[in-house]
Amino acid sequence: MDPTLAAVLVLAVAVVLLTVVLLRRLSALEAGVHREDPAEELGTRFDDLKGQIDQLRPGARVEARLTEIGEALQRLSTAVSELQTRPPVPLTGEAPPLDLPGLVRHHLSRQGFDSIQLVSDPSEWEGLTGEVAFEARKRGVTHKGRLTVRDGVVTDESIRAAYAAFP
Repeated sequence: MDPTLAAVLVLAVAVVLLTVVLLRRLSALEAGVHREDPAEELGTRFDDLKGQIDQLRPGARVEARLTEIGEALQRLSTAVSELQTRPPVPLTGEAPPLDLPGLVRHHLSRQGFDSIQLVSDPSEWEGLTGEVAFEARKRGVTHKGRLTVRDGVVTDESIRAAYAAFP
């Protein structure tokens, strides 16, 4: 085949394809221009949007949430008032110690001390009242200190690491 004839043939095919593409685009453009009534189309779109807005009703959702929050606050208030009327319950289920050494050991062990040794003279204590000197270990470090107890309640404590007490 002659190269000139092949070039003319390719050019003719390209022109035909370009014409087909342009005609399709032109027909799509004409369909958009020749709509029957643009005002009617805007009216239907407006009605659709109005229906969607009515379905959303943000005020109704907020009102429902506020009602739920009010009910939850009422339940919380009832639960708190019930808890206030109950007597306190010990957390561990153990009875508190009935003597001063046991009370001091219990207090220190709750703070993480172990190997607790009481240094004070027990004759200075009166029931669950007194000042108790002690030595104890916490995380491997020896601590020295003093607890003041009145009627079974620790009212004052002074605890220092032994290395801080003796530079």
